[in-house]
Amino acid sequence: MKSLILTLLLIPTICFADKPSLTNINASDLEKISKEFSANFTHTVGADAGTLGNIFGFEVGVLAGVTDSPEFKKLVKEVDSSKDIGYIPHANLIAQLTIPFGITGELALIPETDISDITISNYSAAVRWTFGDLVGLPFDLAVRGHFSSNEISYKDTLSGSVESTVSFETSTYGAQLLASFSALPVITPYGGVGFVSASTDAKVEGSGTIFDTTFTTSQTAKSDNSSFHLTAGLNVSLLILKMGLEYSNMFDTNKYSFKLAFGF
Repeated sequence: MKSLILTLLLIPTICFADKPSLTNINASDLEKISKEFSANFTHTVGADAGTLGNIFGFEVGVLAGVTDSPEFKKLVKEVDSSKDIGYIPHANLIAQLTIPFGITGELALIPETDISDITISNYSAAVRWTFGDLVGLPFDLAVRGHFSSNEISYKDTLSGSVESTVSFETSTYGAQLLASFSALPVITPYGGVGFVSASTDAKVEGSGTIFDTTFTTSQTAKSDNSSFHLTAGLNVSLLILKMGLEYSNMFDTNKYSFKLAFGF
């Protein structure tokens, strides 16, 4: 069990074995890669629509996974064909707490961490209200509001021999309607639909630039995007052990996550 938890937390290291290099980024490029970063860091704790107990309940664990990143991969390979970053990773410590009236708080975070010359930090939270019982439905129904704030940064040699820090700071917020069927023993399938908005700031600290000068001569650029948010998943409960798989799609990007947690 300890080795599985360690493997989940090491997913960013596995996916980011080499730090990326980017150059001549134009407006279209920034929009495409910002969508992939936004999808990767949009909040999730692998939760279905139900509560964690009739009155109180909690769950703590880890959630990790990867997000498809064909545009990011393409731009990195244009600079160095030997580098292959096919996925953007995510790994968070997660927690959920249910209180009376069907309200559940969600939290996911990874403190600022250095991984293979890349610094990653993430914080996201949500509030979920389960109301299926109130309207007499045979399945759980919930609404969730969520937000996230994160940053990926790395040092790169720009303009010949000048080492600078390149960073992507992304924030997201959105809302979802979730439904799940908890009448089955052990297994709870769920799905959701919603809307998410995101804003990404790309920055260079130091000399040089990663941007196409016909796009901007500044060392900063911003991309704002919005998207429908589709989610499907499966949770497994074995006494206090909780496991889950989740697929989501937003910003035309696929995201895959696995949860391992404990709670009651």
